[in-house]
Amino acid sequence: MSAEQLELFADDKQSLLMQIHYLETTVENYRNRMPISKKERKVVRTQGKTKVISLLGEPRTESYKQGYRRIFTDLWSDVKGQFKVGTLDEILEIHFTNAIHFINDWQPKNPLELPQTCFLCEEQPGTLDTGEGAICENCAQIMGELAQ
Repeated sequence: MSAEQLELFADDKQSLLMQIHYLETTVENYRNRMPISKKERKVVRTQGKTKVISLLGEPRTESYKQGYRRIFTDLWSDVKGQFKVGTLDEILEIHFTNAIHFINDWQPKNPLELPQTCFLCEEQPGTLDTGEGAICENCAQIMGELAQ
């Protein structure tokens, strides 16, 4: 190979390297602006529901029924604020793992004031204090009938 051919080859190699670097940078810029996928959005929402259940109890419980709206509103508001998005759909792909960790670690700003559940049936709100725990009126009535 002549000196002229080597020089052209070096120029072509340098040009190719510059093009590769440009393309890699462009792809990385697009990746950094890509929102999470539909599947990942479902994972975020499921993780949020799991967090709310861990705070309030199962959906059939009175505490869940009374508190879930406020807790979900607070949770999603904090997630959107943390990741500076208007909706959960706008969370960026590069923030997906951080969003899951944020939801797992999230705690409500205001302490939860949950109603006591009847310690016997575990379904109705416990409105009567027995000294051992709160019971609902239905269980109190049944206990009263059994005592007679």
